Amino acid sequence: MLRDFFDGGRVVAALGEQARPTSISWARRAAAVSLPERSALAGPWNFLFLYVVPLFVANSVIMSYIATNHFLNPLTEINDPLANTLSVTSPRWLEKLHLQFGYHVEHHLFPTLSGRHAPVVRDVLIRLYGDRYLTMPHVRALRLLYTRPKLHDGYDMLVDPRTMTAFDVLAPGDLSMSHLSSG
Repeated sequence: MLRDFFDGGRVVAALGEQARPTSISWARRAAAVSLPERSALAGPWNFLFLYVVPLFVANSVIMSYIATNHFLNPLTEINDPLANTLSVTSPRWLEKLHLQFGYHVEHHLFPTLSGRHAPVVRDVLIRLYGDRYLTMPHVRALRLLYTRPKLHDGYDMLVDPRTMTAFDVLAPGDLSMSHLSSG
């Protein structure tokens, strides 16, 4: 009877008393070789538009969520997802297409929560915590992200290193980040 098991970084296929170790690096080599082969088989333009462009688009979408979920919020000494993370909203069809990725506060509070339950959890969090729960439309969060500096000066201040202009981070009850602080 053939059994596969993992043993110290090597896959060992055992048949009765005999064992034949096989390195798992073959998968890495196959992946490295397969990209040029795929490019050669598909042609450079097809490879560009079937592999490279979708990869960049998917990465941009994911990073837009990660950046808006974290970079606008204050730093905290103790992890408080209601203070240091932001959930973003999108049209319902887009939320489903993006696998409910905008429910980030919910994810930090309940890391194993299925995305299909996140809207219900959001409603409960809004009811329980009111203004402490930070959420805004994804497009608005992106606009704030790209019009505000990304460097923290202390826990609750963002500073533009070129002009030394300081901006407040997101705070409960104020999702505009419009208040300019002296600095």
